[in-house]
Amino acid sequence: MTFLPPRRRARPPVVLVLPIALGACIPPLPAMTDPSPVTAEATVTAPPPPRFSECMRPEATGDVRADTMRALLGASAHGDEAARWRTQLGDARSEDEDGERRERFDGAGVEWRTDPDDEARVREVWLVADRHRAWNGVLPEGLTFSMDVRAVFDRLGPPDERVLRPVAWLPHHYRARGVAVRFDERGCLMAVTLLPPEPEGTVRFNTTSSAIDTRAREGATGFTVAAVRTPGDVGPQRAFRLALTLYDEHGAAVRLRDADGRASARTETVLDDVGYERLTRRIFVPWSALVLAAGPHRLRGAWAARRPDGRALAVTGETDFTVDVTMPPLFEVGVSVASAEAAHRPWDDVDTHFSAPDLRWTRERDRGDGTSARPWRSAVREDVFLTTWRGVAPGIVVARDDAFTVCVEDADVLLAETVGCVRVTLARLVELGRTRQSVSAGELLSLRFAPPTVRPVR
Repeated sequence: MTFLPPRRRARPPVVLVLPIALGACIPPLPAMTDPSPVTAEATVTAPPPPRFSECMRPEATGDVRADTMRALLGASAHGDEAARWRTQLGDARSEDEDGERRERFDGAGVEWRTDPDDEARVREVWLVADRHRAWNGVLPEGLTFSMDVRAVFDRLGPPDERVLRPVAWLPHHYRARGVAVRFDERGCLMAVTLLPPEPEGTVRFNTTSSAIDTRAREGATGFTVAAVRTPGDVGPQRAFRLALTLYDEHGAAVRLRDADGRASARTETVLDDVGYERLTRRIFVPWSALVLAAGPHRLRGAWAARRPDGRALAVTGETDFTVDVTMPPLFEVGVSVASAEAAHRPWDDVDTHFSAPDLRWTRERDRGDGTSARPWRSAVREDVFLTTWRGVAPGIVVARDDAFTVCVEDADVLLAETVGCVRVTLARLVELGRTRQSVSAGELLSLRFAPPTVRPVR
């Protein structure tokens, strides 16, 4: 099995081959599906005899049991429990990286990491043995730093990842036990991390952000909510879904609109998820997806988690939050194109009058939440560089500052070729329809809009 050493800025990765066979460590596992980069292939050989000499370290002489440090998990780094351990562990140095605070006690081989919030709650405690520091106490689960990969897996069983990860230092989790292990480039145990236990089939929401993000996404406007989630063992494929439901001031679930703007009975916004790490996930909620009166609202949000087949997973932690929003008015808009002109060049592979394009225009809209309004296409005008249309596309529901895309295509029999596309907001569309001002894009020399139909959505 091939390992890469921990990534460091100043040193290129070194590829080393572990003298162990995966089959000797754990039962047969599925093929590697981990998203981490793999720069060397795993090799499987006949199981050699144990080689603990490569991982031998001085035997721990301290009597401090690692499990007693679990009282730190969830406690404030400013509180009495943290102060007691600081006295016992000695000098520390703090560093901020990737939005988290790390407090390192190098003399004791201990490091704890805190959430980036006002309470600075401890979420992980690391016990480390490397060239710079060494934990001298008793590790949990009967582990010792003289163990290699095979010995650890024999002791604990297969990790939640179901695979031996190919890059040294990447963690192998045992969420139900509240433990993660890491190995060095030789395959020797070098770090044990204490975590809050996550029972099988459980997803924990550690922190939830209700920060508003009105930045347009794929032309849509809305807001984003984020959650830090930590799954337990959710199944062999590690796939699950996050579901967000919003409730109005009266406690009623806010209904959602479908991609074409029609009000539906659906109330959950769903995000497909996968993994075993503690990660931040974000859900974008477009204004045009909500059945909600215009004006200010204080909404309550609630997170849930589901298996891919829809069965509920248990959720713990901070699943509820509040978010203040100002809902903009919604409008049903029907787009109308008056005329378009394409570049005067041969569009088809024939040297005749029929080399001119067969023009049509389309209206497209992506809401930014993974759904799109059904594209609408006009009638085709054959073999023309300049043409006109009449009529209006079916209406779509948009917020005041949303944008949507109008394209002109050469509609060939097998494959349409884009002449040019323009993105317009509702205000810009109304202005262009009123003035009949021409716009251009790519080989679209001229595009003129007719006045759109605009109706407020109640």
